Amino acid sequence: MENREKVPVRYRKNAQTAALLDTLGLSAQQMADLVEDVKKQFFIESATWSLPLWEYQVGITPPTDATEASRRNAIKAKLLAGGNTNVETIRDMATAMTGYAARVIVNDNYSFTLEFLGETDDLVELDLSSLTDSVNLVSPAHLRFIIAGLTWERFEAVNMTWQKLEDMNMTWERLEASVPIVGSKGE
Repeated sequence: MENREKVPVRYRKNAQTAALLDTLGLSAQQMADLVEDVKKQFFIESATWSLPLWEYQVGITPPTDATEASRRNAIKAKLLAGGNTNVETIRDMATAMTGYAARVIVNDNYSFTLEFLGETDDLVELDLSSLTDSVNLVSPAHLRFIIAGLTWERFEAVNMTWQKLEDMNMTWERLEASVPIVGSKGE
């Protein structure tokens, strides 16, 4: 309900009152927008101008060329790094940072492998350096960390062809940095 509708009709007809009500209506909308913006700052995923406060809280200094997405990932990684590290912690961190469900496979050679899961087999580009740094931050120093990489078997499983790669403007460097997503049908 607008401000005008809350005021008796006899006052609404007055030009000065109408102008005053219009001004108050604009101010109220600006305040509502400001409140919504402040609410967004309470969540890492939607924070913008409060990112420096989040970074200060977790004790990190971002590189000057860091994007908002990489800064958010670093904050999430630092928040998830506290406490004991186990398979669930690493899985949850990888999922939070990439948006894909993750599976941690513990290997016999003092290493573990991260594999990413999705609805269908796919090939995606992820910020692997940020992910690697974050996982190394929380994982025990004696364990080696591996991201399940792209193999010809996975390449064929996602029905990738050279023509599809050309259509995606995929360079060899980008292809090597891509991570396969294992579809739920592959479980």
